[in-house]
Amino acid sequence: MSPRLRLVDGVRPDEPGVPVPVLLVDPAGTPGERAAAALRRHCVEGVGVLFLMGSDGWARQELRGGVLAVEIVVHPFTLGQVDVDPEDFPERVGDSVLLLRAEAEVDPERFARAAGETALLTAGPEVELADALAGAARKVLLLGPPPAAVLG
Repeated sequence: MSPRLRLVDGVRPDEPGVPVPVLLVDPAGTPGERAAAALRRHCVEGVGVLFLMGSDGWARQELRGGVLAVEIVVHPFTLGQVDVDPEDFPERVGDSVLLLRAEAEVDPERFARAAGETALLTAGPEVELADALAGAARKVLLLGPPPAAVLG
């Protein structure tokens, strides 16, 4: 199974009407999913959410037609901080490591209103996205867009 991606309203408590791309990864899944799940150990805690610093990694969003693609990209140093070997991931984005890519069909008009960040949740394949979002003990990990230098 691969990461599950959906465009979801209500993820951001301060802007409940703003859609957010939500990526649900299996912490026992593919190497990319396991590495993405491990990022939760290297983030900053906010009110009800976790943040991955933009200097450590990001989520790149791209809409082509009605298909949204999200890529999770991190610096090799960040992977070392969560005991993941960057050499296990041969695809690069500049000097950074491409952990995983997920795609989903979305409404382009709805995506035009979406937040710039991507939310990441971890749950096994038996857990539905709605249930993962409703989990009171879970904090959503937010990954911002690529730094300007990457977009270049």
